[in-house]
Amino acid sequence: MLEGLGIEHRLIPIAGNTRVSHVVFERSSGQEYRFTPEGPELKEAEWRACLEQLERWTQSIWSLLAACRAACPPTSMRRWLGSVRKGVRGW
Repeated sequence: MLEGLGIEHRLIPIAGNTRVSHVVFERSSGQEYRFTPEGPELKEAEWRACLEQLERWTQSIWSLLAACRAACPPTSMRRWLGSVRKGVRGW
């Protein structure tokens, strides 16, 4: 699905079953209800693999920002950093 949308992603296999979340939108009230069960417990090797991917992604972002710093106006740098912060907060 992500490939079809052109979204870059990394698959990190785990032993447990992933969870399926449901969102119900009630049209009459406009309310949204989210049902999210507990996810699986990760083994140490699994959560370490997740952390390694996150560290690689973070290094790539900082490398990109450093490479573009000289060529871009200062306002673009603030905007990019704001986007990274938003993404981390929403995670």
